[in-house]
Amino acid sequence: MSKTIKGIIFDLDDTLYDQLLPFKLSINKIQFLSEKIINMEEAFKQFRYHSDQVFEKTVNGEMSITAMHNYRFIKMLLDQGIVIKKEEKEEKEEKEEEKEKKEKEEYFIIDNDDNKKLTNEFQLNYLKELKQIKLINEFEQLLLKLNEIQKENQDVKIGIITNGPTEHQLEKFKSLKVFKYIKPEYSIISGSIGIEKPNPEIFKYLANKFEIPCDQCIYIGDSFSNDIISSSNAGMKSVWFNHRNRKIPINSTIKPTFEINSPSEIINIILNLL
Repeated sequence: MSKTIKGIIFDLDDTLYDQLLPFKLSINKIQFLSEKIINMEEAFKQFRYHSDQVFEKTVNGEMSITAMHNYRFIKMLLDQGIVIKKEEKEEKEEKEEEKEKKEKEEYFIIDNDDNKKLTNEFQLNYLKELKQIKLINEFEQLLLKLNEIQKENQDVKIGIITNGPTEHQLEKFKSLKVFKYIKPEYSIISGSIGIEKPNPEIFKYLANKFEIPCDQCIYIGDSFSNDIISSSNAGMKSVWFNHRNRKIPINSTIKPTFEINSPSEIINIILNLL
């Protein structure tokens, strides 16, 4: 591949830092759950999957952030077979309006007080642990090397694109000291601009800020659908940081430019493209 890359863009969650760690620590603070969940990484992948499934609903106002937190957590526990769902009324006893409401709010399955209490305890733990996150060492080393390159070549730009509420993601930026390496104007949060992954327009938005064509940018992320497909649809090269050993969907016609399973591979890939 010719050396035409000038824009290097990173995903945030579970790319620049290991998102499994705060999840695991938060679970382990709840004895009941730490004894029940055997495969923590599988539980985390389920947690992320259910979060992604309803993210758009939080964006368009169909679901509150609190309801999303409840949903993703309890659905993960249901997948693990360790949570009792609410008692269902007999259909004949339900009023017609209750049935309609239930159909409209199919995602709002969490109205059991014990479930809510468990979710709240986890969420409080999780938010505390997110304040302790650190950059994965190899990504920090890459950012330092890119900063050195920028001193000699100002055409090279570095950015971030992340989905989520603005304040929540900014707290992660603060914990990771992101602005030490990346300019704030190149750190794009979906909640701030009203465009979210997998919409390819969010990638074009940052490329325009860079004043670099999309085909001269490369995006590094862990999610195949949100990161690889969407950045490819924007015309960018991609690195799939597949450290959770996920499979490419069988029906996908898009492949990552590079796929890596370990952060140790990222530095050479990127530096060889510059």
